[in-house]
Amino acid sequence: MNEKINILGFQFTNSTFEELAEKVEENITKRQKYLIHNINPYILLEALKRKSFYQLLISFSDLYLDGIGIFIAAKILYGKNSFKKKITGTDLYPFLFRLADQKKYDVFFWGGSELACSTINSVLLKDYPNVNLVGNFSRNFNDINYIKSQINEFLPDMIFIGLGTPVQENVSKDLFDCCNVKFIICVGSGLDYISGVYKRAPIIFRKIGIEWLVRLIYNPKQYWKRYLIGIPLFIFRIIKFKFSMKKESN
Repeated sequence: MNEKINILGFQFTNSTFEELAEKVEENITKRQKYLIHNINPYILLEALKRKSFYQLLISFSDLYLDGIGIFIAAKILYGKNSFKKKITGTDLYPFLFRLADQKKYDVFFWGGSELACSTINSVLLKDYPNVNLVGNFSRNFNDINYIKSQINEFLPDMIFIGLGTPVQENVSKDLFDCCNVKFIICVGSGLDYISGVYKRAPIIFRKIGIEWLVRLIYNPKQYWKRYLIGIPLFIFRIIKFKFSMKKESN
């Protein structure tokens, strides 16, 4: 069993991409419900502001890190005993799709723009021809009862929900509790990236951990508060948490 790493009261599962995909396959094979989320500092800070959202997130089957912020925070808090590997949600998806391709899984998408919704099937099948897309709805579609009926009819192996925080988390937990599901993952804007509607930063920016800066430059209106206010606040909370850990250990 993968160990857990405590970041500001959230228990993150310490895993590589391969281990995560293996766990997804194991749960699908055993028909055990599995609900996961890749958590970044923005989502974590939002949850710390609202107890109901915090309680919702900790009810998920597993929480995984998303990106450089949580990864560095773990290094500050635990040093060599931190995460095995930096994981981002966007880098995780190919591992899940390769698994779906190998096992000929049925996949269900809900989220992304109308353009992403119209192109994602052809993009996906180009690299993963054995994936069977049984549901594909944009974020503008808001009839959750119809979504539930489609899920219970087609019984997809993998469900990707990209409706933005906190909508996607609430919706995913509702589907998890009420429907005959196997695996659900919250993906934020992931479906836009999977479809190619959104372009990722050049790989050099990803490797040095400043992909967030490229997003800020290209879309300051959407991201300025998240990064220019959120990052300093997150650093402050991590330092405060570090001191509280030292105090408890003395």
